[in-house]
Amino acid sequence: MKAFGQRVRFMRKLEGLTQAQLAECAGISLEHLNKLERGAAAPSFKAICALARALSTEPANLLLFFEPERQGGEASDEARHSDWLKHVSDLGVWHYDPASDKSVMSASLNRLLGRAPRQTEQTGCVLAEFVVSEDKERFRDACEHSRPGAEVGPLPLRVRRADGEARRVILTVAAMPGAEDGSQAVVGCMVDVTEPLHLEDALRRTRDILEVRVHERTRELDRTIARLNEEIAEHEHTARTLRETDSRTRNILDSLPLLIATIDADERYLFVNRHYLHYRGNGLEDCIGRSVIEVMGPQNYARSIPYIRKALAGERAIAELPVMMPDGSAPYLYAQWLPTRDEHGEVSSIFFWAMDISERKFAEEALRKTEERFRLLVENMRELFWIIEADLSISYLSPAFERIFEMPCADAYEKPGRILSRVVPEDRAILERLLRGEWDEPACMRHWLRIENGSGMHRLSVRNYPVSDEGGKFVRLVGIAEDVTDCRLLPDGQDAP
Repeated sequence: MKAFGQRVRFMRKLEGLTQAQLAECAGISLEHLNKLERGAAAPSFKAICALARALSTEPANLLLFFEPERQGGEASDEARHSDWLKHVSDLGVWHYDPASDKSVMSASLNRLLGRAPRQTEQTGCVLAEFVVSEDKERFRDACEHSRPGAEVGPLPLRVRRADGEARRVILTVAAMPGAEDGSQAVVGCMVDVTEPLHLEDALRRTRDILEVRVHERTRELDRTIARLNEEIAEHEHTARTLRETDSRTRNILDSLPLLIATIDADERYLFVNRHYLHYRGNGLEDCIGRSVIEVMGPQNYARSIPYIRKALAGERAIAELPVMMPDGSAPYLYAQWLPTRDEHGEVSSIFFWAMDISERKFAEEALRKTEERFRLLVENMRELFWIIEADLSISYLSPAFERIFEMPCADAYEKPGRILSRVVPEDRAILERLLRGEWDEPACMRHWLRIENGSGMHRLSVRNYPVSDEGGKFVRLVGIAEDVTDCRLLPDGQDAP
């Protein structure tokens, strides 16, 4: 049992396992395995098979060591007096007595050599028959040169079993005092190391394969690390470029005289530029993440919500609307709400921009009022007022035209030459020159016209005022005609003929 435990311990250490690991793999308790290795418990067949599976070997390989067989007589007595015999494997103990020329082999040695396990008496060279021819000389030299108290070996040899199988063994030989005539007995043992050597070869090959794989994995890991470093550097460069681009974009947006903001689908601010903050009088923390109604107020939100919802529906919205400011002013903004879509085509946010058009609105309002006053003036005055453009088209005729000429203004707008049909033939020359653009003639600036219509003859006092641009070029002609039929005065203050 003790030899079995030693064999199990040897195989376990050869596999690089601890007692706990082997016990777990074999499915036996750690305490029982400890007793088996100490020889304190006898192994069952089930335990032997379980340990063999856990150690990846055959059950017979665990039974290579047995308790030494003690043969009766002198051999047993001599073996008990040999110190090294205590450490010798049961596999292969042999004894040769030259006095009796007898050789005794243990049953385990017979099993090693493929012989029947029985005690036999042979000549001293019977063991050499099993040694391969290349190693026989070394075997004989070891037996011949052995001396009492001095061991020969360990000596590696190769033997061939009776069935022809080659095995590797370690030979140890020692001489012992023999018979009374002073002859020496030779005692030796053979330890079968075929499996351990095979395991060592397998382990060596495994180590070589592992080293190759480790080198390959190391190179692959180095390549992976290098690739990751390149990707990291590329990502860092991309991130740095994005930061620089974002900074430039923000600087551009901050420098524009426009109100710019980004609003998400929940109507919360994602971005506002500096002009927007300055215009609203808010800080950045007062806008980012807050809702539109919180920042703009209920009144402005009510005006903007139709356009925000239109943009969230995927359409561009444009509007001109007043905005109530915290200081009480109400500037006008021209604003656009543009939908921004994600990779799936869904509207994810709104890009908003606006510009202050208050001055334009005020100018338009002032112009509207001026035009209204002008319209009221010319529509209620008795004088005829007209404007002829540089392309000789008539751009305006006051309502007095239809009363005096008894002709719709639309006809005169369409064909200015129709006016001549109401002018007496003697006065048409001056009007033709005006309609041809000859505005630099002094005679054309102040004159009079006689108009014939269904109600009779009308005499008009006419004053024309050419309008020039900055370069002195005439761009239009403005004229006023007064009906002087009743006062019968010529334009120069003289009586009409």
